[in-house]
Amino acid sequence: GQDNIELGQIGFHNNNVSGANGDFVVKTRPNGTSAERLRITSSGRGLSQFTAKAWVNYSGTGTVAINDSHNVSSITDVATGAYRVNFSNNLANSSFSAVGNSSKSGGSATASNSSVSYIGEGRATSYVSVETYRADGSTLRDSAHINVAVFGD
Repeated sequence: GQDNIELGQIGFHNNNVSGANGDFVVKTRPNGTSAERLRITSSGRGLSQFTAKAWVNYSGTGTVAINDSHNVSSITDVATGAYRVNFSNNLANSSFSAVGNSSKSGGSATASNSSVSYIGEGRATSYVSVETYRADGSTLRDSAHINVAVFGD
């Protein structure tokens, strides 16, 4: 097959090395200079500035369990309402953007069963910290449904 295809200002490239399955790369040529915009790795990961580098939906009550995820290897239950989301593949740096949310534990919303989430101060290329609090904002509590998405390099 053809490894390189150029369509005006957009190019597609399959960096197939020695017959092994390679990455699929989309490049643009602004001002005549080739710039990579999207890479789909042979393992199926999408890499670009506009795709989440990692995301996870997990249960933070009882035994912490991942319901679904991308590029998340595990969740560490640090303490009540405190978790560490561990990445399968490290990010390029720790200057990433992370967002999260959590749900109340059921029934009508009250100060004791509602949850607010914060991305914690702990972060590295291999993890991000997450904290869930009661609606008072000062009492840590486990939450049944927690979601985190990470964007960066």
